[in-house]
Order: sequence, then structure tokens, then C-alpha cells
Amino acid sequence: MSAPAENGAPSASEPAPAPLVSIGIPVRNGAATLARAIASVQSQTIDDLEIIVSDNASPDDTAAIAEALAAADGRIRVLRQAHNLGATGNFMQVLRGARGTYFMFLGHDDWIEPTYLEKCLASLNGPERVSLAAGIAYYHREASVRCELRPIQLTSELGALRLLDYLAKVHDNGVFYGVARRADLLRLSLDPVMGSDWLWVAGLAFLGRVVTRQDVAIHRDLGGSTRSYASIAAALKLPAWHAEHPRATIAAAAFGDIAWKSAAYAELGRPARYGLATAAIGALGALALRDVAGRKRADFREWWARRTPAPTP
Repeated sequence: MSAPAENGAPSASEPAPAPLVSIGIPVRNGAATLARAIASVQSQTIDDLEIIVSDNASPDDTAAIAEALAAADGRIRVLRQAHNLGATGNFMQVLRGARGTYFMFLGHDDWIEPTYLEKCLASLNGPERVSLAAGIAYYHREASVRCELRPIQLTSELGALRLLDYLAKVHDNGVFYGVARRADLLRLSLDPVMGSDWLWVAGLAFLGRVVTRQDVAIHRDLGGSTRSYASIAAALKLPAWHAEHPRATIAAAAFGDIAWKSAAYAELGRPARYGLATAAIGALGALALRDVAGRKRADFREWWARRTPAPTP
């Protein structure tokens, strides 16, 4: 057994104790915004944490910036990928490299408010079984800011009902960047399919309640790969037809994930899994109709505004 270091810290041969929370930041070409994302984690009211940055073979200065920040803060670890793994592959790299009891993803161009981790952990450790807790998401595009549409609150006692409720209402999916138990996340798989973040949250919804807190926020920059289905498909290295028929590809991926792929549904027998997968297709269909109806209402309001003369002053 090696002797402890004189200052009470672990010796070089002893592993550092696991942190309470791991924050994974997958990044490619994030030189302009990475420091801001990391600074928002360093400013958290909880300091028992680690930051894992995975540079996905960026041709810009991302790796150099990450290494410089890691040299100044021992809580930061940098993983450098030799080639582009695709978006979901890089996301899984930071999860697999994490050691904390709790884990969250953070986009390299996003940032969280100082009490984000503290308040999400309070929700996770409350009297009810919560599997995912997030703050409200604000979306920034140049000078404009908007709050997320349809924040996710899933509180049913039945996992299947939570899953179907989620698939019938998901829109921005800011809750994907919430805090969860790492053990739960390791039961899931973030595959390179359209809507992979939806399937991820759906699995967590089956495992426990999902809450969005209104008293703390994550700020998301819409200048990244989430602008359109085409850019999402490109980030996932998917053929163009996935972007041309996103609803169909999401539905197919959801059916397979629930029916046989994901370990999150292992407690269900095969008939129950197929039944839930079929119901999930129905929920996604209801979501598509809801979105179409919303667009038609917006079109009608615009048409009516053009048709109606302005009041005489």
C-alpha cells in the first residue's frame, strides 16, 4: 500500500475519488464558444464535479483551448478523438469517460446558470423517483431570445404513460440537457438516428419522472447544428433522405428502440415491448398532427392580419 501524500491528497498511485457530478461537453469546431460553456460549469455552486471535454477531431483551435483550460483546472479532462466519430459517437465518449454519480451533457455553445446543478440535484433527490431534472431552456439566435415551447413535466406513476405523454408533446427537448443518474444513462444508447435525443429522454421517462424547473435555466445557442433537420442529419452522418422524411425515420427508430434495442425496457416482456412500441408510433403521430395544426393556426392568423384593415386612428 502506498503512503498518502503529505498534504492529505491522494498519492500519484491512488485514483482520485469519484466526483458527485460529471459534465460532458462533446465538441467539434467549438473554439469560439467552448470557454464560455466551461466557465458556466466552473461557476456552479457545487464544486464536487468533473468536466469531460471530447474534441471530435476539430480542425480549428478547439483542442488547444481545451488543453489550456485543463492545465489551469484539474477538474477538466480532455479526450481527443483521432477522427470524426459523428455527433452521437462523441456524446457517448464523454458519458463513457465519466466517473460521477450524476451526469449531464452540455453543448459547447451553451451555458448554465450558477445554481443549475444544485437545483437539479435537489429534484433528483426528492421524495419521488425522478430520473431526469433540467432547468427551463432559453434559445438564443443572434439578438433574439425565446423560452422553450412545451417544457417537459412527466409525473405519472406509470412509466409507459410518462413515455407516451413525452412523445405526444416533445418540441424543443431542452430537458435532454438535464441531470440524471449515470447508472440510468448507461442503460441507454445514443445511436446515430434522427431523433436520438428524443429516444434518450423517452427511456429516462420510462425509468422515472422527468421534471423541468422554472427557477433555473440553461441557455442554448441556435447557431450550432440544431438549426434544421438537414444540419442534424449532417452532424449524425446520415443520408439526406433522413432529413427529407424526419418524422418517418424518428418513428421507425422509436419502434426499434422500445421493441427490442434499449435495455431501459428490459423489465417488460416481448409482447409488452411491442405493444408499447406500437403505442409510441401513435403518440408520435399525434405530435405530428399537433404541430401541423399549430402551423395552420399561425398561417391563418397571418392571413387574417393581412386581410383585416388597421383601425383608423
